[in-house]
Parts: sequence; C-alpha cells; structure tokens
Amino acid sequence: MSDRKWVGQVSLAQAIVTMLAVAGSVLALTSTPALAGPFGSVTEFTTGLRPAAIPMEIVPGADGNVWFSVQQCAVSFTLGPAPCPAVGRITPSGVISEFHLPGSSPNPRPIGLVLGPDGNIWFLGEHETMSRITPSGAVMEFPGPWGSPLAVGPDGNIWFPTNMGLPGGLFVGVGRMTTTGTFLGTFPLHPEIPGTAPTIFQMVTGHDGNLWMASNREIFRMTPGGTDTFFNGRPGRVIAPIGITSGPDGNIWFTDQACTQGSIPKTLGTTACAIGRITPAGEITEFTAGLAPNAVPSAITTGPDGNLWFTDRRCTSSAAHPACMIGRITPAGVITESSEGLSPGSLPWAIASGPDGHIWFTNLACSEFRGQCAIGRISTTGALGASFKVPKLTGKSLAAAKKLLARAHLKLGKVKVARHHKHHLRVVSQSVKPGTTRRSGTKVNLQLG
Repeated sequence: MSDRKWVGQVSLAQAIVTMLAVAGSVLALTSTPALAGPFGSVTEFTTGLRPAAIPMEIVPGADGNVWFSVQQCAVSFTLGPAPCPAVGRITPSGVISEFHLPGSSPNPRPIGLVLGPDGNIWFLGEHETMSRITPSGAVMEFPGPWGSPLAVGPDGNIWFPTNMGLPGGLFVGVGRMTTTGTFLGTFPLHPEIPGTAPTIFQMVTGHDGNLWMASNREIFRMTPGGTDTFFNGRPGRVIAPIGITSGPDGNIWFTDQACTQGSIPKTLGTTACAIGRITPAGEITEFTAGLAPNAVPSAITTGPDGNLWFTDRRCTSSAAHPACMIGRITPAGVITESSEGLSPGSLPWAIASGPDGHIWFTNLACSEFRGQCAIGRISTTGALGASFKVPKLTGKSLAAAKKLLARAHLKLGKVKVARHHKHHLRVVSQSVKPGTTRRSGTKVNLQLG
C-alpha cells in the first residue's frame, strides 16, 4: 500500500478545523514522559503542533534538527478533509516550529521531503511546484509541474519521477533539477512490461553511486548517465517495494508489501510482506522471520547503531488500544519488532535517523482517532560505536561528499584545495579508503582539485 493511497484513506476521516496558529511560531515545549522499550526510551512531543495536525514525512536537517511535513488536519469522522499544509522543525530537545504554506489543494501537500545538498529541505508543494525551505524557514518555489518523491541524485542534483507530459499519475521517466532551479532533462524508465508506467514510491542514492527506486512491482537502478535496470524479485516470488534506503553494509534495503497487493495474479508467484536487501549487482534476499503475523513493514531508514529501522503499519489488538509497531533489522537479517514504549494508539508512519544519533518518527494516531498525533524520538541504545562502510567520495563535489558522509554517519574532517579554482571543485583524494568500516562520527579528510 503506497503512501499516497494511505493518505487518501485517512483523509476520509479528516475534518475542517479552525486553527489560530502563526506561521513559524514556537510554542512551549511539553512531551510525554519517556517510556522504556526494547530499543531504548521513547519520548513523544506534541506541543507546537496545531490542533489535529497530522505530521507525515520526516527527514534529518543540515542544521542539526529534524524536519517533517504536515498535509492535513482531522478532528472528526463526520466532516471532510482539511488541508493545512506546513513544514515543521523539531530540535533535538523537542522544541517544535511550524512554517505554514499557502494552498488549499485537496491533494496532500507538501510531499517528498528530502535534505538537499545545499543544506535546505526540498519538497513538492501546491500545484506541483518544486519548493525549498531554509533552516530559518524562508520558502522559495520553482513553478512546475514537477514530480515526487524527491532524492539527491548521484550528481548532487535533485532527482524526481516524471510522467514526461503524459496524462495520469504514473511515471515513465526521472527528471533532474539543480538547486538553483535549472531543469537538466529527463531519463526514460524501461519497466519489465513495455508500455506500462510504474508508480515510484521512494528513491535513494546508493553507496555504489547509482539512484535506486522502489516501485509497485520492481526496483529500478539508474546510473548517473540515465541507464536503468529493473529487478523484480526471483522466480516464483513477487515483490512490491515501498520504502527504500541505503544500508550501512553498502547494500540497498527496502520494505516489501506484496502481501497487501490483492490485485497481483497468483500465477505470477507467491506474495509476502518482508524486509528486503538488494546488492549493487541486483541480488535480492528477503527476511520474514521475526516479523509479527500479518506484518506490513513500510518506511525504512539506516540507524546510528548500524541497523535498519522500519515502521510496521499493521496493528495488534490489546485490552485498551490497538498498537502499531516499530522494527529493527540487523545487516545479518535478525528482526525485532515491538510497540513497547509507544503511547496508547500509536500509529508510527515515517521514520528517520536524526543528526543527534537517535531515531525519529511521526505518529499519526489522531488520523484514525486512536490517540494524539506526535513527533517521536527513540533514544537508541548502543548508537555510539557502531561501524559504517566508508563511501567512495573521489569525483564528487564537496556538497555531494558531505551528503554521502552524513548518510554513512561519518563526519567531514579537514578540507584542502589542491588548485585554487573557485568553481567545479571535486574530491581528488580521501583520508579513509572507500569500502572500509569506521565507527560512527569518524572524520574523513578530503582534498579538492
């Protein structure tokens, strides 16, 4: 089940609400008490969110904070959806600011949040405009139409799926845009079945320097030059990738929701929900042991502890409230799931590794009137000292190298310039050999030329 489909279902239960909030205002900090769970203590922050605001996507910021999107608000089952678009920011200590955006489109916006190579947060806004917001909250828009989701591509530009002018919401290509708003063209996609158009749910740049995309029936790999290859599981097994991330082991990890795809003919193969791993060469391995019965893993991110973290939108019944879960999988495939430490009625949705070394998530409990929506933080145990693979940085711009280091939970060290050029500098050497492992927080020195 895709993000967009789920939002549509939620919006049936959302309502118009009067909100007396000032854009960018900061309210007094309150939070739920930290609750112990198997992964570490969990704290949920609510004050600073507008009444009935539903936080959706969440990403780390270059400013040391975590950023999230608000698309709609809900207060009862009886009224219609209420657009209330905003981009929010939460500090490591839980202080929330909301920056309200113009717009009243029935289509949920903003979507596709991603940290850009320029240190700003990028997203798709009203009327398919490409938008960016600075750490201080200033918004700039680039008229579209563009597409979503967004990703920082291997060349340091913003990449996004596009229908190349064709009607409908399916995608047949991948477009590129610089952080100054210059459109660089489109690369076509070639799905397994010619003439069909995949739905792209999420994109990420891998350690191999290629762009990887999770679509409804396959995973795409696209080189910086636009050559694409699809991978659709293995004989007798159908996949339906939703979330995707670059793992600490140099592989791509994804969530597979094939068990929810009732429209897939059984003649194509078996379906099951799972956590998947695909190597740069395209070899797929899936893990199910440890998932709860009928689990539906959705969003996924690489944690500061060297493991993969994911949300499970399938809920179990308890005496008082249903509770959805958060899961963790090691690079070896050992899965642990739990709802302990989460507030009653929690519905974890998006998940991200924060700049502070903790796991952050959005809680959509209010969207189904099971509890209060919130921004959650898991203070992971054993985060410090985890090892990560050092990415190849040679040939990259300084901005792209910073992004790759941040994704690997490493830090930028000293930077030396070999030639005194003001523009087009690239990394010519790095102090730590690519492919080796280093502790999180290790500094990597670079030489530019």
